[in-house]
Amino acid sequence: MMCRYHLFIALLVVVLAAGVPAYAQLSVHATGGFAGNVNKEAIGGFSETKFGPTSAYGAGVNYRFKNGVSLGVNAEQLRMNLKEDKDTLGRLQLKPVLLTLGYQGKPKTKNGRGVTGHAEFGGGRASPRFEKGSAITGLESQYRAQVRVRTTNTPVFSLSAGVDYFVSRHVSFTTDMRFLIANVGTSWAAVGYRTVPIPNINKFGASTGQVLGGLKLWLW
Repeated sequence: MMCRYHLFIALLVVVLAAGVPAYAQLSVHATGGFAGNVNKEAIGGFSETKFGPTSAYGAGVNYRFKNGVSLGVNAEQLRMNLKEDKDTLGRLQLKPVLLTLGYQGKPKTKNGRGVTGHAEFGGGRASPRFEKGSAITGLESQYRAQVRVRTTNTPVFSLSAGVDYFVSRHVSFTTDMRFLIANVGTSWAAVGYRTVPIPNINKFGASTGQVLGGLKLWLW
Protein backbone atom coordinates (compact mmCIF):
# COMPACT_ATOMS: atom_id res chain seq x y z
CA MET A 1 0.00 0.00 0.00
CA MET A 2 2.78 2.45 0.94
CA CYS A 3 4.64 1.64 -2.29
CA ARG A 4 1.58 2.69 -4.28
CA TYR A 5 1.29 5.88 -2.22
CA HIS A 6 4.95 6.83 -2.78
CA LEU A 7 4.59 6.05 -6.50
CA PHE A 8 1.54 8.36 -6.67
CA ILE A 9 3.51 11.19 -5.03
CA ALA A 10 6.45 10.69 -7.40
CA LEU A 11 4.13 10.82 -10.42
CA LEU A 12 2.49 13.97 -9.08
CA VAL A 13 5.88 15.68 -8.74
CA VAL A 14 6.74 14.75 -12.33
CA VAL A 15 3.41 16.13 -13.56
CA LEU A 16 3.91 19.37 -11.63
CA ALA A 17 7.44 19.80 -12.93
CA ALA A 18 6.69 19.02 -16.58
CA GLY A 19 5.38 21.53 -19.09
CA VAL A 20 4.94 24.43 -16.66
CA PRO A 21 3.00 27.19 -18.51
CA ALA A 22 4.07 30.84 -18.36
CA TYR A 23 1.35 31.78 -15.87
CA ALA A 24 2.42 29.19 -13.30
CA GLN A 25 5.45 28.92 -11.05
CA LEU A 26 7.19 25.97 -9.50
CA SER A 27 8.94 26.40 -6.16
CA VAL A 28 10.95 24.22 -3.81
CA HIS A 29 11.35 24.95 -0.13
CA ALA A 30 13.08 23.83 3.05
CA THR A 31 11.86 24.66 6.55
CA GLY A 32 12.82 24.01 10.15
CA GLY A 33 11.79 25.09 13.61
CA PHE A 34 10.02 24.21 16.84
CA ALA A 35 7.24 21.67 17.44
CA GLY A 36 5.24 21.08 20.61
CA ASN A 37 2.75 18.30 21.30
CA VAL A 38 -0.85 19.51 21.78
CA ASN A 39 -2.37 16.31 23.21
CA LYS A 40 -3.11 16.07 26.94
CA GLU A 41 -1.87 12.48 26.95
CA ALA A 42 0.94 11.05 24.85
CA ILE A 43 -0.52 7.56 25.34
CA GLY A 44 -4.31 7.57 25.31
CA GLY A 45 -5.67 6.80 28.78
CA PHE A 46 -2.37 7.46 30.62
CA SER A 47 -2.52 11.03 31.94
CA GLU A 48 1.09 11.14 33.18
CA THR A 49 2.59 10.42 29.75
CA LYS A 50 3.78 13.43 27.75
CA PHE A 51 5.72 14.11 24.58
CA GLY A 52 8.43 16.73 25.05
CA PRO A 53 9.02 19.70 22.72
CA THR A 54 11.21 18.99 19.74
CA SER A 55 12.50 20.30 16.43
CA ALA A 56 10.80 19.76 13.08
CA TYR A 57 12.27 20.06 9.63
CA GLY A 58 11.20 19.25 6.11
CA ALA A 59 11.08 20.11 2.43
CA GLY A 60 8.61 20.23 -0.42
CA VAL A 61 7.63 21.34 -3.89
CA ASN A 62 4.72 23.61 -4.82
CA TYR A 63 3.03 24.55 -8.09
CA ARG A 64 1.37 28.00 -8.11
CA PHE A 65 -1.23 29.11 -10.65
CA LYS A 66 -1.76 32.70 -11.75
CA ASN A 67 -4.78 33.13 -9.46
CA GLY A 68 -2.68 32.12 -6.43
CA VAL A 69 -3.99 28.58 -6.00
CA SER A 70 -1.15 26.31 -4.96
CA LEU A 71 -0.72 22.52 -5.10
CA GLY A 72 2.14 20.81 -3.36
CA VAL A 73 3.87 17.85 -1.78
CA ASN A 74 5.46 18.30 1.64
CA ALA A 75 7.54 15.92 3.72
CA GLU A 76 8.88 16.47 7.23
CA GLN A 77 10.38 14.67 10.19
CA LEU A 78 9.90 14.90 13.96
CA ARG A 79 11.39 12.99 16.90
CA MET A 80 9.46 13.36 20.18
CA ASN A 81 10.68 12.06 23.53
CA LEU A 82 8.04 10.13 25.48
CA LYS A 83 8.10 10.52 29.27
CA GLU A 84 6.04 9.31 32.19
CA ASP A 85 6.77 11.69 35.06
CA LYS A 86 10.59 11.85 34.94
CA ASP A 87 11.12 8.45 33.31
CA THR A 88 12.10 8.35 29.63
CA LEU A 89 10.02 5.65 27.95
CA GLY A 90 11.39 6.24 24.48
CA ARG A 91 11.23 8.34 21.36
CA LEU A 92 8.59 8.44 18.62
CA GLN A 93 9.87 9.27 15.14
CA LEU A 94 7.27 10.55 12.71
CA LYS A 95 7.75 11.15 8.96
CA PRO A 96 4.60 12.71 7.45
CA VAL A 97 4.20 13.06 3.69
CA LEU A 98 1.27 15.27 2.65
CA LEU A 99 -0.46 16.53 -0.48
CA THR A 100 -1.46 20.17 0.03
CA LEU A 101 -3.91 22.68 -1.45
CA GLY A 102 -3.87 26.36 -0.62
CA TYR A 103 -3.19 29.96 -1.61
CA GLN A 104 0.22 31.54 -2.22
CA GLY A 105 0.57 35.28 -2.71
CA LYS A 106 3.25 36.97 -4.84
CA PRO A 107 4.34 40.64 -4.99
CA LYS A 108 3.18 42.65 -8.00
CA THR A 109 6.23 44.92 -8.01
CA LYS A 110 8.50 45.06 -11.06
CA ASN A 111 11.54 43.78 -9.18
CA GLY A 112 9.53 41.02 -7.50
CA ARG A 113 10.30 42.23 -3.97
CA GLY A 114 7.67 42.51 -1.26
CA VAL A 115 5.75 40.82 1.53
CA THR A 116 2.86 38.39 0.94
CA GLY A 117 1.29 35.44 2.69
CA HIS A 118 0.17 31.87 2.23
CA ALA A 119 -2.31 29.40 3.71
CA GLU A 120 -2.91 25.73 3.00
CA PHE A 121 -4.34 22.48 4.26
CA GLY A 122 -3.13 18.99 3.49
CA GLY A 123 -3.59 15.30 4.02
CA GLY A 124 -1.41 12.23 3.71
CA ARG A 125 0.26 9.48 5.69
CA ALA A 126 3.08 9.18 8.19
CA SER A 127 5.56 6.39 8.81
CA PRO A 128 6.13 6.17 12.59
CA ARG A 129 8.85 4.32 14.49
CA PHE A 130 9.28 3.96 18.25
CA GLU A 131 12.71 3.66 19.90
CA LYS A 132 12.72 2.32 23.46
CA GLY A 133 14.20 4.53 26.17
CA SER A 134 16.12 3.88 29.39
CA ALA A 135 13.03 3.21 31.53
CA ILE A 136 11.96 0.32 29.28
CA THR A 137 15.42 -1.10 28.59
CA GLY A 138 16.11 -1.03 32.35
CA LEU A 139 13.03 -3.16 33.00
CA GLU A 140 14.06 -5.53 30.21
CA SER A 141 17.45 -6.08 31.86
CA GLN A 142 15.91 -6.49 35.30
CA TYR A 143 13.28 -9.04 34.30
CA ARG A 144 15.14 -10.67 31.40
CA ALA A 145 12.27 -10.04 29.02
CA GLN A 146 11.60 -7.71 26.15
CA VAL A 147 8.95 -5.08 25.62
CA ARG A 148 7.81 -5.16 21.99
CA VAL A 149 6.40 -1.87 20.70
CA ARG A 150 4.80 -1.79 17.28
CA THR A 151 3.39 1.18 15.38
CA THR A 152 1.22 1.42 12.28
CA ASN A 153 1.30 3.85 9.38
CA THR A 154 -1.27 6.52 10.08
CA PRO A 155 -3.25 9.22 8.22
CA VAL A 156 -2.19 12.79 8.98
CA PHE A 157 -3.71 16.20 8.27
CA SER A 158 -2.33 19.72 8.47
CA LEU A 159 -3.45 23.35 8.56
CA SER A 160 -0.89 26.12 8.10
CA ALA A 161 -0.45 29.80 7.30
CA GLY A 162 2.44 32.24 7.23
CA VAL A 163 4.20 35.29 5.82
CA ASP A 164 6.62 35.36 2.88
CA TYR A 165 9.26 38.03 2.24
CA PHE A 166 10.44 38.07 -1.38
CA VAL A 167 13.96 39.44 -1.84
CA SER A 168 13.67 38.84 -5.60
CA ARG A 169 11.44 37.04 -8.08
CA HIS A 170 13.26 33.79 -7.41
CA VAL A 171 14.03 33.84 -3.67
CA SER A 172 11.76 34.30 -0.64
CA PHE A 173 12.05 33.77 3.08
CA THR A 174 9.02 32.15 4.69
CA THR A 175 7.48 31.71 8.12
CA ASP A 176 4.84 29.10 8.90
CA MET A 177 2.46 28.38 11.77
CA ARG A 178 1.35 24.76 11.35
CA PHE A 179 -1.03 22.39 13.11
CA LEU A 180 -0.35 18.72 12.34
CA ILE A 181 -3.01 16.19 13.35
CA ALA A 182 -1.64 12.68 13.94
CA ASN A 183 -2.93 9.78 16.05
CA VAL A 184 -0.55 6.84 15.76
CA GLY A 185 -1.82 3.31 16.32
CA THR A 186 0.41 1.21 18.57
CA SER A 187 0.48 -2.15 20.36
CA TRP A 188 2.72 -3.23 23.25
CA ALA A 189 3.58 -6.71 24.47
CA ALA A 190 5.91 -8.33 27.01
CA VAL A 191 7.98 -11.07 25.37
CA GLY A 192 9.64 -13.73 27.55
CA TYR A 193 8.81 -17.43 27.76
CA ARG A 194 5.58 -16.38 26.11
CA THR A 195 4.17 -13.21 24.59
CA VAL A 196 1.70 -11.29 26.76
CA PRO A 197 -0.09 -8.26 25.24
CA ILE A 198 0.00 -5.15 27.44
CA PRO A 199 -3.62 -3.96 27.58
CA ASN A 200 -5.03 -0.46 27.04
CA ILE A 201 -2.08 0.91 25.06
CA ASN A 202 -3.31 1.45 21.51
CA LYS A 203 -2.69 5.06 20.52
CA PHE A 204 0.00 7.76 20.58
CA GLY A 205 -1.44 11.29 20.56
CA ALA A 206 1.20 12.80 18.27
CA SER A 207 -0.50 16.00 17.07
CA THR A 208 1.75 19.07 17.17
CA GLY A 209 1.73 22.82 16.83
CA GLN A 210 4.74 24.08 14.89
CA VAL A 211 6.53 27.40 14.38
CA LEU A 212 8.74 27.17 11.29
CA GLY A 213 10.98 29.31 9.13
CA GLY A 214 12.69 28.61 5.86
CA LEU A 215 13.64 29.43 2.31
CA LYS A 216 11.76 29.10 -1.01
CA LEU A 217 13.39 29.03 -4.43
CA TRP A 218 11.14 29.91 -7.39
CA LEU A 219 12.27 28.10 -10.51
CA TRP A 220 10.14 29.97 -13.08
